[in-house]
Amino acid sequence: MKPLFPSVVSPDRISPELSLDLWRLRLSHMELKAGVVPEDDFRKFDETLRNGFKAVVFRCHRRVLQGFYAWRERTIGHGADAYVEVSFEYTYMNAAYRNHPLWALSGALQALPLFLRGKPVFFFGLTYPGSFISLHLMTAGLTTLRDGDLSPFHRAALQAFARDIGGAGFDDATGLVKVRLVAGERGAPRRADVRRLFERYERLNPTWREGHALPVMAELSLSAVAAAVSRAVGQAFASVTSRLRSRPYGGGASGAQVKAPAPTM
Repeated sequence: MKPLFPSVVSPDRISPELSLDLWRLRLSHMELKAGVVPEDDFRKFDETLRNGFKAVVFRCHRRVLQGFYAWRERTIGHGADAYVEVSFEYTYMNAAYRNHPLWALSGALQALPLFLRGKPVFFFGLTYPGSFISLHLMTAGLTTLRDGDLSPFHRAALQAFARDIGGAGFDDATGLVKVRLVAGERGAPRRADVRRLFERYERLNPTWREGHALPVMAELSLSAVAAAVSRAVGQAFASVTSRLRSRPYGGGASGAQVKAPAPTM
């Protein structure tokens, strides 16, 4: 497991230089649609970051930016109807670090204090196939505006989130958000359970290749977040243990045995 170092940057401390670096990393993973002016896209990106989002930034041991996500938490509603909205935006990680346990651990540790508010906690996000699959495997299931058995509460909450994030790009008729990016082509996964989720995503969002994202929500439970922390810690421990076991006994990069010093009289 390669070392990775996360840091949390509040909206008022996101410098123009950091915002530009994050925007460039985003464009290394996805392409702007034809006709989208890069300067306009960066302005919108920067405005979104500063709209209450914290940037959780990941750098390698050489201080090179490897990934980030934007996280926002806020209480919606009043009294018995209030809930905590946790929304992610702009989640990107370079391939060499994509399965790093700190990616999940950082989000889980930020979510734990939210349960002290005594209100239900719901996760919201815009998804493409990869993020939809990852989130589905990490939660008890995702709710979308395309679901036929949607409750009035879930419909209203998802619509409010999609309008806030998507603005004029949100289409209430399709339940999708038109974005300024085009996701890269993705083939069907080999694992049967993952392939079924990919096929479900394509049914829910058949136009994702044309630049449409699928809004989702899921209720977060304390036990699920605690389990995510446990899995991430276990994954990190297993990785470190595996690396230690693979080293030749006696140390040294070449694997040569280290001789004991000769006794002195």
